[in-house]
Amino acid sequence: MKTVYNAKLGRLLRNFGLAFVLTASANLGLQAQGNHAAEANPDYAGPTNEPFAQPDAQWSIQLDVNATAPTSSVGMAGAHFVKNSQITAGEFWTSKWASDTLLLWDAAGVFQQKFTIAGLTGVRSLAFDGTYIYAGTNTTTIYRIDPVTRLLAPPHINSGSVNNVRHCSYDATLDGGNGGFWVGNFGTDVDAISMSGAVLSSIPAATHGLLGMYGSAYDGFTAGGPYLWIFDQSGTNTTQIERITLATGATYGLASHDVFTDFSGTNGLTSGLAGGLFITDQLVSGQFSIGGMIQGTPNNVLFSYELADIALRFEEGISGVKVFPNPSQGKFTVQLTDNTAAASTITVRNAVGQEIRKIEVNPSAQPMTEIDLGDAGQGIYFIHIQNGEKSTTRKMVVAN
Repeated sequence: MKTVYNAKLGRLLRNFGLAFVLTASANLGLQAQGNHAAEANPDYAGPTNEPFAQPDAQWSIQLDVNATAPTSSVGMAGAHFVKNSQITAGEFWTSKWASDTLLLWDAAGVFQQKFTIAGLTGVRSLAFDGTYIYAGTNTTTIYRIDPVTRLLAPPHINSGSVNNVRHCSYDATLDGGNGGFWVGNFGTDVDAISMSGAVLSSIPAATHGLLGMYGSAYDGFTAGGPYLWIFDQSGTNTTQIERITLATGATYGLASHDVFTDFSGTNGLTSGLAGGLFITDQLVSGQFSIGGMIQGTPNNVLFSYELADIALRFEEGISGVKVFPNPSQGKFTVQLTDNTAAASTITVRNAVGQEIRKIEVNPSAQPMTEIDLGDAGQGIYFIHIQNGEKSTTRKMVVAN
């Protein structure tokens, strides 16, 4: 694992207007078909939403793994980190989009083995709900997998969307807390579907403006969210992480990041394409991670960044917030002394983003609010306070 804090040369070059021109889509398509190293959007003609400049210090690297060298495999696309009560050490799953091959890595990014699952092939995206892995194969079926037995675990999900599922991200808050997925293809609408496949809502393609979506990851923790992060085949190097605000469907340029500039030098990349994307709080203790797979030439790259630094950058903040005791046995107090707005909302979410409590308070009349999570169990919870246009988030550890 490699941690990088210095600004990257490629970022500096782009900030001074010396970026390279995106390779034409026809060439990308020929490359993908010729060596099976990457899968490009054949209809994408170039970037339309070049991001604003931002400091690279906001993207601290946690994991940088050449995924081709130890496996002799190219064409990897999907990627996710899996950890629960049965897989206690945690492991990465990655997939080859043009075959039936899946690959397993330990939590440090050390390759373990290749394997196949009967009835499953061509996996583009992977999602995880804490129990099952879900695989999108560029069809309208999302396959459910038991990560312990490594077998298909029907019932599978037949998406009611008109678009094939290339990117797929689990969201525990959809359908009134019953869970569901955000799905889509390269340049389509982004649809929210239920666990039975029914379309719940859509973000029109004209609203989000992204044309090369390959991976997606739901973020219910960063202040101002919830967000959907997209690994998009846009930007100068066709490896652009973008952020959609789910309330509006719009992308936010200041949250964009070109992944290629961080990993091309360490992995000898001459080009790259966006692949799968994931978010987890299980990889590095006390941190959220956002990571994925670069479909690179000549090497694929499994990577992750610290999402916590990104969250701080976009959080305006509320002064005078105290959450105590922390850790707690389930009962704790939220103290608010910033009375810039009459009404505040306190929302408590668990580690997979599911809303546990939501309380409306008036800080001037009720500065102290007691919350009891005794029935929610031990674990990490996130206390999000929204006060007018300001917001802040605190982490709470419940341990009996």
